[in-house]
Amino acid sequence: MFFLRHFTVTPRRSSGSLQIRLAEQTDGMTSDFPLTSRHSIRLQGPWEVIGPGDQVRTDIRIPASWRSLFGDRTGIATFFRKFHLPTNLASSDRVFITLPDQCGTVLHVQLNGLLANPSPECPLTFEMTPHLQRNNELEVRLEWTGTVSEQVSSEKTGGEKMGSETGGLWQPVLLVIESLR
Repeated sequence: MFFLRHFTVTPRRSSGSLQIRLAEQTDGMTSDFPLTSRHSIRLQGPWEVIGPGDQVRTDIRIPASWRSLFGDRTGIATFFRKFHLPTNLASSDRVFITLPDQCGTVLHVQLNGLLANPSPECPLTFEMTPHLQRNNELEVRLEWTGTVSEQVSSEKTGGEKMGSETGGLWQPVLLVIESLR
């Protein structure tokens, strides 16, 4: 059996992101289909790090490659970033942290001392929704062996070839808000 349906697409602007309302109209009745919209906040700028072999936190600015932070040292580094709860979150919104490709081996990601699990679809994305508070501290522990399995495409780096300069948080960490609105 085949049914022909009429759909209406209505774009709306809300808080800087484009949302689309999709409605199906059959027999004079209209029903909405919720679509997911995403908004990303770059967690770049001031961070703190405890580098390989170090004991204390040092102020740094992200994005930064492993080599620019630690030279030829390899090992484990723990990165820290404080941020406030994003405004205007709805109860149905989900919040994720996404790390850059080729950052190294992710040993753990914590928010406010609670371990976050990677998404099955994307191992560099972690859901933070249940751990969010008014004031938050993100902790990312990475291991870098100094090798890159493949060179990063110039498309991802804005034309700059990173090669062995990858590793670390060499691109901004993204706080992604997914909304059903």
